[in-house]
Amino acid sequence: MRSVYALVLLVFVYLLYFADMQLITLLVAPIEQVYGINDTRFGLLSAAPPVIAILLIGLPMATLVDRGNRRNLLAAAVLLWSTANMLCAFANGYWMLFALKVAVAIGGAWFYPTVVSLVSDLFAPKHRTLAFTFLQLCGTSGVGLAVMLSGAAIALAHRLAGVSIPGVGLIAWWQWAFILVSVPGPVGAALLFTIPEPPRHRAGADQPVPRLLPFLRRHWGVCIAVMLGTAAGNVPVFAARAWLPEYFVRAFAQTAVQASSFAGLILTLGSALGIGAGGLLALWLRRRMGDNANPTVVIASYVTPVMLLIVLPAMGAPVAAAVLLGVAFLLFNLHGGPVIDIIQGVVPNEIRGRFVTLVLMVGYLGAFLGPTMVGVLNDRFFQEASGIRKSLPLTLAIGCIVAAFCWSYRARPMVALFRGESHASN
Repeated sequence: MRSVYALVLLVFVYLLYFADMQLITLLVAPIEQVYGINDTRFGLLSAAPPVIAILLIGLPMATLVDRGNRRNLLAAAVLLWSTANMLCAFANGYWMLFALKVAVAIGGAWFYPTVVSLVSDLFAPKHRTLAFTFLQLCGTSGVGLAVMLSGAAIALAHRLAGVSIPGVGLIAWWQWAFILVSVPGPVGAALLFTIPEPPRHRAGADQPVPRLLPFLRRHWGVCIAVMLGTAAGNVPVFAARAWLPEYFVRAFAQTAVQASSFAGLILTLGSALGIGAGGLLALWLRRRMGDNANPTVVIASYVTPVMLLIVLPAMGAPVAAAVLLGVAFLLFNLHGGPVIDIIQGVVPNEIRGRFVTLVLMVGYLGAFLGPTMVGVLNDRFFQEASGIRKSLPLTLAIGCIVAAFCWSYRARPMVALFRGESHASN
């Protein structure tokens, strides 16, 4: 039960991070107006900070994850991103806002590999797939919940518009939105101290301690497949997170609050049902296919939504588009639990934090490309406001196709390595 409590608490804190990160996707219009930027620069504001953050602190922080107290690292991360996100309300220029979003992303950059390492030691191997499925389910669905919560914060922020803070002055409604979503952060940081730091599952005394670089050289084909597959898979994930609310605003003339409801339901229900179904499907297939089950589910999850995305521009009503996107997201998120199980399962515990961080570092290339591709397509090719009807589904489909290819590359040695067969060839 202690492990389950820890997992639920980690999911709650994960939700706080997504709320802080996703708020900006509902503030496209005021941010572009206040700071005088276009869609391309907004795409950079959404996409570049996580890339910069992981490059700045990724591997040094991963070394701490492999050696230090992971619970304390998580608490520090929460305090950092909450404080930085609140300060976004008072940024006096585009580049100051950009720097603060980098600070928010730095907190998140060490949060994810720390949680993966922690959960790996909280649960026995036979329970890890379900644990990671639950983590990914609640995390990805948390994006949708965060969008809806941010929409509620915006509704409250409009009521507070014009209220002054002593020593600061009048606060605009979009500034209040940043403040409101940041308030729960310190509570989450304090609650993390109620969970213990679990013992690490290390190699036996008669086995050599694994080292990262020799492991990467020996299993280079599998490592490339995992890293590039993660990067390509991040293209549709982050493109949707950054632009889905604005898709409903521009394509169907919805308000920000209405768009947050559509986007939130798609991200929440589609993701939750998809990740849950993917975890159960992987368990069912494992009884028939063994360790081939996880790669099979991952590849299928990227292939199946493509046809739905191709017909999305033909949808003429917001409800029809929301239903189609919901089904596409359900299929797309089948990979949620199995892909994490693969990433953490192909490496020994002693280098897991650094390997997961390295995967994130490469993976954030996709996180950068996804939102940026949509912004560039909007500004260069589909310049009318409704052009997002084409730019968003096109970006999602391209990411899915490339991700399916990458995860199928070297699938057989990947499965062998997952089984613990260290002699697996590339």
